[in-house]
Amino acid sequence: MIGTDVTDHSRRLLNDEREGLYRWPQDTLIMYLNQAIERLYSVRPDLKLQSDDSIDTDDALTTGAETLLMPNKFLEPLALSVTACALREDGIDSANIAVAQGYDEMFMLKVKV
Repeated sequence: MIGTDVTDHSRRLLNDEREGLYRWPQDTLIMYLNQAIERLYSVRPDLKLQSDDSIDTDDALTTGAETLLMPNKFLEPLALSVTACALREDGIDSANIAVAQGYDEMFMLKVKV
């Protein structure tokens, strides 16, 4: 999976698919994706382990074209977390904050071992 797979899924959840008229710029979603990856690693540190038992120390993504070295089953949870971050931007919209909390809860349910 690559970064844009996650951000495209997140855009569908956000109803933000009109290219050229995006509410959330790709750079912002990539920033949220990096946060989501760190969050995933904090819940599932086993995902950072390499086959030789060393720790993966890859730098953060800078573009959506970079490959994420983790199972594809984490695409949806990462997209849920990115979506939650984007919705939290609307700190004054209580409905969006509530929806973001729901996406956070779904993220946690999907990444548990």
